[in-house]
Amino acid sequence: MQDSLLWVYEGQTQYWGKVLAARSGLWGKQQALDELAMTAAYGEALAGRRWRSLQDTTNDPLLDSAHRRSWPTWQRFRDYYQEGALVWLDVDTLIRERSQGKRSLDDFVARSFLRHQGRRRHARHVHVRGTS
Repeated sequence: MQDSLLWVYEGQTQYWGKVLAARSGLWGKQQALDELAMTAAYGEALAGRRWRSLQDTTNDPLLDSAHRRSWPTWQRFRDYYQEGALVWLDVDTLIRERSQGKRSLDDFVARSFLRHQGRRRHARHVHVRGTS
């Protein structure tokens, strides 16, 4: 994969996973908040954050996906998943603050999908027996 924005996409996927787990009732609100807090605390403790950018960690699958690392907190490894989620938490928070609570990341995503609707061929919806 040659995509330097992988951290953006994967981070957003991770963020929505946590949000939707809470919204669906799979997690309680406090559990979702605790998950985000633990992610932030873990990331803060990584010494590798001082020298290696989050974007650079997206090169890990290309460079050395199976190698076991010595000194992992200094090297970082695929941190774009969890740390990327914190980026989207920050985006969501900023949207809410600047709109005085009238908008959120939900609105941004909805507008993005509406803007691109019809430009791409959408996959047909497949109904799985027993689900509809």
